[in-house]
Amino acid sequence: MIQPDAMRKCLLIGLLLLVSGVVFAQDDVNTPVGPIGTLEAGDFRALAVTVDGNRLLVADAENQQIRIYDFGDPTQPNLLTSLDMRGTPVLLAGGKDYGLAALQTDGQMDTIELVAPAYVSPRAQYRAGWSVFDIPKNPHALALSPDSHWGLVASEGSYTLLEINDPSNVDWITVDEPIIDAALTNTMAFVLRDQSLAAAPLQSGEALRAEQMLARDGVPSRLAINARATVGIAVLDDTRLVFFDPSTLKTMGELSLDGNAVVSLNFLPHNDGELVLVTQRDQAVIRMFDASDPQNIVDLGSINAMAKPIRALVTHEQFMVVTDGVTISIFSS
Repeated sequence: MIQPDAMRKCLLIGLLLLVSGVVFAQDDVNTPVGPIGTLEAGDFRALAVTVDGNRLLVADAENQQIRIYDFGDPTQPNLLTSLDMRGTPVLLAGGKDYGLAALQTDGQMDTIELVAPAYVSPRAQYRAGWSVFDIPKNPHALALSPDSHWGLVASEGSYTLLEINDPSNVDWITVDEPIIDAALTNTMAFVLRDQSLAAAPLQSGEALRAEQMLARDGVPSRLAINARATVGIAVLDDTRLVFFDPSTLKTMGELSLDGNAVVSLNFLPHNDGELVLVTQRDQAVIRMFDASDPQNIVDLGSINAMAKPIRALVTHEQFMVVTDGVTISIFSS
């Protein structure tokens, strides 16, 4: 007799095969997978897709540019423009008709810069410099709220909270308090601090003041929350995934991975549940898990996505965009 967990796993894998033609193998991380689109060249550090899905933003560190692609047809992204930036773009986030970039500079401060269309039109070209301001050195985490109104960038020993009224009207405050990683809903900021997870309301011009805080037994490194704010994941001790309820911060489930440290976490909606995509340091594969029930997480195996270790991955609707720094591949799930 087939057990319920095994049956659910078989049904999920079968559905993914029917939808995308992609093969997922439980025990074979070398399963070949064909992307629906590819892009080449550059030194790609980060990726983002705007909320409407119309534009793909690529951080080109080699040329200190942000490339803007038409993403209307993910099988053939069309380069629209390359914007010269005031430093090397290392982090990107896609908002509603704008992009947010964290730039490393040769100066005493690093920089945040917004790029957006020159005028309101689906065909308008993007331009840089809508808002530019200094932030402390070495930004390592960047988050946007789903409604694109709030942003947070974590730098060395501090964080900068942004209230984005529109691309040319941004209020911000920098607070001398270290944050390891952050994720935002439309009203709350969830931040990883040294051995703790905190939830704080987002308020204009004010530092984050935790309403809830939960000590974590382990060294935190990564944080992610799904778009519906129904489940979050904190990575502890490099490879331990702790699933939690964002409304209470209480643990819902836990999963320990083998291999190297987790580099990125991404949610991919699937029916009424969630798929979780995980990349690990120095690895070219994407590990996939069904987290529809965080108390009973199902391992869907791995896909060999790139020829070299993955540097960045972003999701939008059913699409996964991934780069090894030289090649960008687009997959449909």
